[in-house]
Amino acid sequence: GREIWVSTDKPNEVYLLKDIYPGTNNSVNYTFKNASAILNNVLYFVANDGLSEGEIWKTDGTPEGTVKLTSFLNSNVLKLTSAGNYIYFLIQSGYLLQVWKSDGTASGTEMVKNDIPIWNNPSYQGKCNDIFIFTFQAYGSNNAKVWRSDGSESGTFPITVELNGNGAAPVGTSGLTQYIQFNNELYFVARSFSAYGLNGVGILKTDGTFENTSLVKTLADGHLVDYVDVIENNNKLYFSFFTVDQKSLTIWECNGTESGTKIIFDESGSRYYMTSNLAKNQNSLLFCGANQTGGTSLIELNLENLTKNTIKELADTTEIPFIFHFGNNLCNIQQISDGKFFISSPFENYYRKGWVSSLTEATTINLSEMNNISPDVFSFNNSIYFEKYTDSIG
Repeated sequence: GREIWVSTDKPNEVYLLKDIYPGTNNSVNYTFKNASAILNNVLYFVANDGLSEGEIWKTDGTPEGTVKLTSFLNSNVLKLTSAGNYIYFLIQSGYLLQVWKSDGTASGTEMVKNDIPIWNNPSYQGKCNDIFIFTFQAYGSNNAKVWRSDGSESGTFPITVELNGNGAAPVGTSGLTQYIQFNNELYFVARSFSAYGLNGVGILKTDGTFENTSLVKTLADGHLVDYVDVIENNNKLYFSFFTVDQKSLTIWECNGTESGTKIIFDESGSRYYMTSNLAKNQNSLLFCGANQTGGTSLIELNLENLTKNTIKELADTTEIPFIFHFGNNLCNIQQISDGKFFISSPFENYYRKGWVSSLTEATTINLSEMNNISPDVFSFNNSIYFEKYTDSIG
């Protein structure tokens, strides 16, 4: 079964941490990356040992230090969040939601608030100023509210009115997007025609309190978009918006104020092209966008003078997808080391090309060994790690 393994940077030093669910059953599932969090240098995670649907475990990285923390949850918790002195998590049963916290002990793992009406699954779980922040679609509504919890029942409540998303959230238009912590505040994007005077898509921010949750700036009208991203670079935020039908990619710069929020990139292709997440390299942004012939290229945008450098074409033509899908139709950029990046680009019938680039045309090379791998590789000590299937070695 699927268990937790340890890999160090020493050759062949890879070993099973602990066989939590002996046999062919899985103790951890595909959500392990989200269903784990670190508190006081201890890793907490959700696992199933066959005695319940799921419990909280903790490990110090050694087999003997990997122990079961709870035995009373009996729930497949999908997300753990470390905030302040606690690990927070949500348990959903039908149309009711529970908020839980843990200080790392069994006796200190307790419910904070019970029976919150909910529709669908929570769309966000994070933190701001040691406060647990989460968002979900209110029961009986097409909109969502952002909630907060300080670990007490009285301190667990919504900090926004009902808001609507811009269409780019995986959960649909009820989900808000582009959450990011910046200068002790949490920023996110919503689409609403009544709240905060927001008449369209706009950036909001909060410090975790109701009174200090406010609109930064309205960016555009209320039309839906297909893909969005956000990144921080040199103490500014950059928000991207991609619309398939309009073949449009726009990027906004934000320093946290209305006057300091402006559009810095706005281009539409002559035909459909692919975009990507935002990456950064010193004073530049990296992303995929349209080139002069309508193909898809790796692009570098200088943030000091806003000049665009088209580094290399990754695809000369791309068929517009019948249904746009985050995983299948996006390029992905991840940093390997200083000045070196890995790019995964879709290519014909769900195949992918793997590229490495030092941000010049000559150094942007397709490596056949990295074709058809998951675009979500893992960077560690100036290398990237990934899984790959081949006919020769499985």
